[in-house]
Amino acid sequence: MTRRLLSFSFTFLLALALAGCASLLGIDDVSEGGGPDAAPAPDALAMADARGPIADATPPRPDAAPADAFIQPACTPDQPPFDGVLCGPGAHPCQIQDDAIIDDPHFRNGAPAVAVDGQCQPQISFSVAESGFHGFFAVPDAGGNWGASETPFALARVAAVSSPDGTPSLLSSEGSFVVALHSLDRDGTWSTIQVPDETVLVAGSLARESNGEMHAAMRLRGDEVVYGRFTGNWFLTPIGENAALPVRLAMIDNGPPQFAWWNSDGGEWRLRWKAQPGVIETASNLGSNSLGSESQRFSIAVSGPDAQNPGGRPHIVYPRPRLNNFRVLDLVYATRSGANNWDAVIITSDERAGANYCETQPQVSGETCELSHDTLSPIGIVATPSGSVRVLYAVHHREATLTADCDLMPGFCFYQTTEDRTTAELMIATVDDQLQSDVVSVGEVFQVVGATVVLDTVGSMHIAMYGRDVGDSGTTVRYMRVGP
Repeated sequence: MTRRLLSFSFTFLLALALAGCASLLGIDDVSEGGGPDAAPAPDALAMADARGPIADATPPRPDAAPADAFIQPACTPDQPPFDGVLCGPGAHPCQIQDDAIIDDPHFRNGAPAVAVDGQCQPQISFSVAESGFHGFFAVPDAGGNWGASETPFALARVAAVSSPDGTPSLLSSEGSFVVALHSLDRDGTWSTIQVPDETVLVAGSLARESNGEMHAAMRLRGDEVVYGRFTGNWFLTPIGENAALPVRLAMIDNGPPQFAWWNSDGGEWRLRWKAQPGVIETASNLGSNSLGSESQRFSIAVSGPDAQNPGGRPHIVYPRPRLNNFRVLDLVYATRSGANNWDAVIITSDERAGANYCETQPQVSGETCELSHDTLSPIGIVATPSGSVRVLYAVHHREATLTADCDLMPGFCFYQTTEDRTTAELMIATVDDQLQSDVVSVGEVFQVVGATVVLDTVGSMHIAMYGRDVGDSGTTVRYMRVGP
């Protein structure tokens, strides 16, 4: 396969990952508007009430944020999880600290995986789905220049973690229900231990504890959710329910793994949650018997324990189409305030006054229509131990000229894009203890197709994205670091 990417040997990549590059301060798929609003529209709130209550104020979470929380120290392997207030709207604005293109446009599946080592240096794993599945592992050098090498194993989808010393572990779905854990050894070779069952996974479904144990969320061939625990060998435990992909996992150190997935038992899709080995709860109802690809792009994060959540408090964000207008997506945040009690709020929507989707059938060749609407594209959610929560997403501002062609199929006319002026913004939202939200734009991005985000120990958010610019046929791999 022809690559336009500078390749390095695995030994060289390993040396970069282990060195940590201390001189640098490092730190998985939708509608309209003139930019997302900080407060939900009244009809959006009513729609949330119809499908699940927007709760009253939740019990306050402790929030220890010293005044100098945003003076970032050098990152060291022995640092605990970051527990200040994260950057975002208000007094501590975010800025883009790093921005790099890792790979040129290709066809891909799902989302790339991002992990950070003990020096807060990023590692990105991604796939190419051309003439089979191909995997790649990328790290930056001391100058911030990225290099990637092809892995000796296939990657259709991937999740990743890193040890403090920079040893990466990739959990790969190689196609045909083959999942395996790969670790990069000090001599630059990959060691592999296959999961002993036919399973499939997605990005954002692997976690590592400080003692080296790894935990994974997977789905069996028969659609059943399964919990995988790795302590040198794999131990699989069925969760007790079927799921649509993806199945997500998040946890705090020494806490139980917490799972989230969509299930349609009973006919209506429900967002389900479980803290192993507890009982399954419904975090939110979709309000529909049809699960669109946009709602499958949800994320979960876990903050520190409280009285109602001794194993850590879960925070879930997902897009939900409005029942009275499927073109509009509301971005919903849900958190657990007690057993079988979940509170929800709409953070924003992609509704735009005067939006035009060009849905009218053209009648003659050359007829034009000006497409104009917004689309939400979720990226992920992060949380600190004390409960500072940030939701990351992109807004695509779709602006294009469509021209009718009546010659492709006699008797029918179709619009084709003749000029595309689409732009996109990276957005970060806060949600406080009273379920009040605020949103700010951080900067321009491309049209995000799939993404993952991870928080490092000095308060920066590392994002790996698949996305496309205007005119691209495949998706580019892009890395961004956002912090104070």
